[in-house]
Amino acid sequence: MSTNQKHQKSIKSSNNYHRRAQSPFIDGQIVAMNEYGDGEIHGNRKTIKVARTVVGDRVRVALPQTDKSYMYGNLVNLLQPSQKRVDPHCDAFNNGCGGCQWLHFDYAEQLKWKTKILREMLNKRLNTAIRVNDIIPMGMPYGFRNKMSFRNVKNRFVSMMDFNDAVVIADSCRVETVANQKSRKKIIPLKIHPDIQQAHFRSTLSGQIGMHLYVASVSKVVNEFAMWCMQNIDGCIGVGAQTKKKFDVIAGEGHLSYQYKNLIWKIPLNGFFQTNYLQAETLLETALSQMACTRNDSVLDLYCGCGFFTLPLALKAKEVIGIENNSSSTFNAVVNANTNNIRNISFLTKDVGVALNELPGNKYRSVLLDPPRSGCDEFALRALCAMAPERIVYISCSPQSLVRDLKQLFAYGYTVTYCQPIDMFPHTAHMEIVVTLRLQNG
Repeated sequence: MSTNQKHQKSIKSSNNYHRRAQSPFIDGQIVAMNEYGDGEIHGNRKTIKVARTVVGDRVRVALPQTDKSYMYGNLVNLLQPSQKRVDPHCDAFNNGCGGCQWLHFDYAEQLKWKTKILREMLNKRLNTAIRVNDIIPMGMPYGFRNKMSFRNVKNRFVSMMDFNDAVVIADSCRVETVANQKSRKKIIPLKIHPDIQQAHFRSTLSGQIGMHLYVASVSKVVNEFAMWCMQNIDGCIGVGAQTKKKFDVIAGEGHLSYQYKNLIWKIPLNGFFQTNYLQAETLLETALSQMACTRNDSVLDLYCGCGFFTLPLALKAKEVIGIENNSSSTFNAVVNANTNNIRNISFLTKDVGVALNELPGNKYRSVLLDPPRSGCDEFALRALCAMAPERIVYISCSPQSLVRDLKQLFAYGYTVTYCQPIDMFPHTAHMEIVVTLRLQNG
């Protein structure tokens, strides 16, 4: 199959991405990429967004029947591929897997566009000049993803839904770790009982595998499946099962271990952790350098999770308080602190805004802020700004919510002094961003 035929095959999977009545076709050229990963055609005071295209593509598109100036077009045919297109070398992508948006886009070009998109978003939407550093790339942007997820559809484990709400059964994935790819090949041929609704795998750099199942009940068939995985999946050290009421470890160990320098984190089978270990270390080092802690500083780690940033911060600061409203996460964070024999650290299981209102307002010079994708709630931001820390290091995985929160921080007198995107999620439009804010005259 030629490269162009492969491109055309992947286009077939996206033809009905937006199910709307279509008008006659138009031909156009993709001249830009947007923050959601779509290519764009500009002209006649209209912007047409087209999924699964790259800048430079000449395409045939069917338009929805709408008067809107910003619309999704339905990609019908790739008339001339861009020189920035590459062969994805992935049958799952060509068949419609939604896990990667840009696997067909040259990696160097991905990096250029991520940096460009972030610069334009921040400077235009915040109406101020912010210096954005070039994004930090991955040396090898394949085989990095340590988490793998499946849903049970008609007794088969399937991957991400494609554009047509169909399913993709893929026996390989270019972005998963070697351990996950080996597990995938074992699990995909199996007939899966309806009691098992989802399966999530996480691997470590040493090749260990932990599994987290979502089940109707911990039935005999679920236990048998867990034992099969322990015996047949290389490196599988534990299987847990989540019902509507609780989570239980049903085979093997209840956690994986991850080590960075002299620190060890225990990751529960049902816990959150960064999906890209190598870039997580880059993120950690970048954030720590911006926090610039000394042994005289008391600092806060907000939305601290299992203590990924809290533990190394405690090695540099006088005292660290981690705040997180998820009790499972803070329980695990305490375990991690004890495992590493770190004593100048404490964790609060509370909403961030509530906890900040109960803490002394002038004690904390530096604050690390790592909210979920949705960003900070307004109450938490108001409480933080009332404390007036000199420095806030904001870690964001969503430029959209970052822009919203920066507007509020600006209103309280903060300015951006540093902005560093990191390519945590190659072959997608997503990125991690480390932003340092200083209080004016602070």
